[in-house]
Amino acid sequence: MDSFGEKLRYEREDQGLSIEAVSERIGADQDRLLALERNDYDALPDNEFIMRDILRAYAECLGVEADLMIEDYLREREECLQKLDDAITAQAAVKIAPSAVPSPLDRPSNLPRTLMVSGILVAVVLLGAWWMRSGDGTEIVAPEPAREPARIESLPARPAAAPTVVEQSPRAIPAEPEATRQERSAPVSAEISGPSISEYGVGTAIGNRQLIGEGRRFSQGTQVWFWTRVDNGNPGDRIDHVWLHEGVEAATVSLELGGLRWRTYSAKMLHSAGDWTVEARDEVGHVLARTEFVCID
Repeated sequence: MDSFGEKLRYEREDQGLSIEAVSERIGADQDRLLALERNDYDALPDNEFIMRDILRAYAECLGVEADLMIEDYLREREECLQKLDDAITAQAAVKIAPSAVPSPLDRPSNLPRTLMVSGILVAVVLLGAWWMRSGDGTEIVAPEPAREPARIESLPARPAAAPTVVEQSPRAIPAEPEATRQERSAPVSAEISGPSISEYGVGTAIGNRQLIGEGRRFSQGTQVWFWTRVDNGNPGDRIDHVWLHEGVEAATVSLELGGLRWRTYSAKMLHSAGDWTVEARDEVGHVLARTEFVCID
């Protein structure tokens, strides 16, 4: 599910508005608007009244319901801060127990036993020396047995390990998306020199960047939306939505494209009955799309 900031950015981009244009229209700092789209609540003011004013102005700029937008922001901000508090509490509850290592003082000492064994050995040696002396005072020395020369058994030589050969596998090259390959292989038509419009229409609302309530007759006081799907565009290109009532220009909305394929739309509140026309024009005034409808009393 998209976060509040993602939905806000999608809505702005769908209307062809840059962050600079929104900042200029509503008089809000660009860094705050970018923090809103990143869901970076630490970079936003803690004062709820300030944030309500910014969100209300932003909603009016986009033509969406301000109260719903403010409600979504406050709810998601509260959920995010609650998750952060829960994570800090859980981390503080973890305690690391010291390892159960016995102290050197707890180990039994072998010193008395060692001293006793040493004393017995000394006594045996002294007793043997006294016994080996005869009564005539001649010292009898037992011949020391000849020691066999130590045999050094050579162990069979360990065969040298064969050198390990590491085969370097070729680096995997990510496959291009199918659409990208087709676009590169397809010949570019010389006739296409700028943006073109493949789909368009007028309706009563926009939902999920799609036209809703498409028609040709609308009651007076209805807000009508003109929706266009632009192809072959480049980031920075612009198209104009020109609204005409009875052949006279009533409003012009300039929209900036963000890519090769871009959906744009603008809205007009119908205060006057009669015949209406809305056109999409490129930067040099060529009409790319045109539709007519009627406003009735």
